[in-house]
Amino acid sequence: MKTSFFNLRGYCCLVVYLLLLFEACSKAGPAGATGATGATGATGAAGAAGAAGSQIYNGYGAPAATLGNIGDYYVDETSDMVYGPKTASGWGTGVSLRGAPGPAGSANVIYYNWTIFIGDSWVKDSVRLVNGDTSWSLTYPINVGAISDSILKRGVVLVYVRDSLPAGYQPFNGSWQLPATFIQTHVASGVAYNEDVNLTSILQPGGIVFQLTDAQAVTNKPVPLANFTVGPVVYGYYYRVIVIPGGVQGTEDPRKMTYAAVCNKYGIQP
Repeated sequence: MKTSFFNLRGYCCLVVYLLLLFEACSKAGPAGATGATGATGATGAAGAAGAAGSQIYNGYGAPAATLGNIGDYYVDETSDMVYGPKTASGWGTGVSLRGAPGPAGSANVIYYNWTIFIGDSWVKDSVRLVNGDTSWSLTYPINVGAISDSILKRGVVLVYVRDSLPAGYQPFNGSWQLPATFIQTHVASGVAYNEDVNLTSILQPGGIVFQLTDAQAVTNKPVPLANFTVGPVVYGYYYRVIVIPGGVQGTEDPRKMTYAAVCNKYGIQP
């Protein structure tokens, strides 16, 4: 049998040609130039409307149940309370915008030093007959410029008394806020006497009038709170005035506080 060499060879050449052509086509060529920008597309459809935003209302007093919508807020300008967000159940409970009260300041508090009563400055007042016997009270006026009409109406004036006595006398210990009742020791003809007395303070613009009365006897014969010396030391009874303007007092009434607590609160040297 005779083989056709020509056909086999042609066939092989065709295969080689196709392989070379395929390899040449698989290689990437250089990038082409950027094409022209296309025309602008048509405007899209409008989106759905968004939900309504919250509103903030204000007024005087709590908000009415019919006011506003869910999610709204309300400010009460009377009490500085804010309500909201409103729910399907209503406005709910308001929240205060005010902070807690700060501590009381002492910049405007006026306080005077302890001052001794001078025996000769007491004056007999309201001298009268009681059951056929002479009776009186004693007064002791002092000037206190810080006591004004405004202080008397809106502030607080604290008046204290304390003693400084030698051994053998009856001390009442501590500082007492007036009015006060205490035991006064006085000496007459070399004999010491203890007597219960009432000491009050009458406030008036520009000053104070102390009034001393006998706490026990039917007839009132008080003896002045006097200063005296034993050797080089001065003894007697002292008073002190503290003036607290309105707005400085804080939440606690200073008239119901001890003397030590008042000094601590307002930064006063005892």
